[in-house]
Amino acid sequence: MFPNQELIKIDWFTGLLVIPDGQRNRYYDYERYILLEINEGNFMREKQIILDIDENFMKESQWNKVTEYELFKKRQYEAFKKTDEYNKVMIQIKAEHPKVSSHDLDYDKRLELDIFKYSSKILVE
Repeated sequence: MFPNQELIKIDWFTGLLVIPDGQRNRYYDYERYILLEINEGNFMREKQIILDIDENFMKESQWNKVTEYELFKKRQYEAFKKTDEYNKVMIQIKAEHPKVSSHDLDYDKRLELDIFKYSSKILVE
């Protein structure tokens, strides 16, 4: 796209980039996830989430165990609900998905599932 330039600053982007990294496994996609917090094209900080998955984890009785990545997403969502941005995003989600339901719980579930799409900062450690 930019044949004569090595680096392009993406100053139009503010948000979280989620980069799956490492080997892919049967149930939980990747060994680790790298989250990059970007503000107007500037790198702000990074968070790595390493999944602690061993062969015992992969046994049939353990396949639905919650990973560190999922726990982080839940904590990020809970922290996001306390921000001013939360109400703005809920209005946006309701406009994007008007037929989901009239119940805010359904919209909250959508927000929780896609929290990295809607939050632009790493809110928890």
